[in-house]
Amino acid sequence: MRKLHSALASICLSCCISWALFGPLPAHAQLLSDEAPRACNRSTPDETIASCSAVIDSGTLTARQLAAAYAQRGYARTLKRSLAEAEADLDQAIKIDPDYPDAYADRANFWTVSEKPDRAMADAAQAVRLDPNLPIAHFVRASAALNRGQYDRAIADYTEAMRLRPTSSDTVLGLRGVAYHRKGEDANAVADYSRLLKTEPNNVGTLLNRGDALLKLREMSRASADYNEAIRLAPDNPGGWKGRGYIRFMTQDPAGAVADFSEAIKRAPMDANLYLNRGAALSLINQNARALADDDMAIRLDPDQPIGYVNRGQTLNNLGDKVAALASLNKALQLLPGFPPALDVLKKIGDTSKKRGKQAAELSQETANRDYQICVFPVTRKRWSRSSTPALR
Repeated sequence: MRKLHSALASICLSCCISWALFGPLPAHAQLLSDEAPRACNRSTPDETIASCSAVIDSGTLTARQLAAAYAQRGYARTLKRSLAEAEADLDQAIKIDPDYPDAYADRANFWTVSEKPDRAMADAAQAVRLDPNLPIAHFVRASAALNRGQYDRAIADYTEAMRLRPTSSDTVLGLRGVAYHRKGEDANAVADYSRLLKTEPNNVGTLLNRGDALLKLREMSRASADYNEAIRLAPDNPGGWKGRGYIRFMTQDPAGAVADFSEAIKRAPMDANLYLNRGAALSLINQNARALADDDMAIRLDPDQPIGYVNRGQTLNNLGDKVAALASLNKALQLLPGFPPALDVLKKIGDTSKKRGKQAAELSQETANRDYQICVFPVTRKRWSRSSTPALR
């Protein structure tokens, strides 16, 4: 097996999460309370909005029924991203019936879509307090917890939602798998994804998610099989190409990695990490001019990510421009003082000043754990990775 490039090689892989955590929650209706008066629920958001509007205007409803109609219309408007109107409807539902748990659950979902997980958590917690046996209340609280990085809370609530409503398991398993993956319990994540794939074998998002979890477990053959199947089922989805490119990079096939990352870039040309990945692979086969172009593109797309400047510094040094390399590495340290990969490359290219040594010595745990979307593999193979990643699919 060919030895890796003697200098720093870095590569980034975003978690391949298929669930849009800041999007409407799946199969919402099946997790609502059985007695919920959802008479105006229809098959599409537009039909639901029209039906609920007619019910609201009828003037024949009890307070609970009227609150339910407003809540359902608010949920439908959330699906359509008519957020101002949705918020007004959900607020009105709670004003009419402040003890109606489903309305708080619907508004918690609205706050999740609005990327306000703290408010989502508060409303979901109120729904649980009003009705601890309401599956949707646990479900929306789990989703809020997942977005806040409270993985134990998310796992517990997803599990409770499935216990209360076993028929919702296909809805919940994938999300609980995401929570396990982010917590670092990848064997449990693989188990959840595998259960889901038994009933949905062609679910590309779940295949990609399982591939990512298997990668964390260093089960390269199984991960590769999942990425290959994802590519077969959905060749226009960049996730399979990205994941397989990562495996090829890690198994010392940089030319294959370049090919796969190029395919991913065709499908997701605004993903900065793909250019970082391809640039790192190009550097390993001594195509430094092309690598520099990719490093520059990654920086243009995401100028606040320090690893882009580290990669460019490495590439510039490979091209013999040490002055420019130092400038790029210093930019990385401006963005994140004491950033280990930058200090590592500075040491390798001969910048061993006392100031640099002091920076390395004073690197705080807080800095080391900063949430940057990177996976860095220097010669020592010590890994620095972000603690959580967004849903990119």
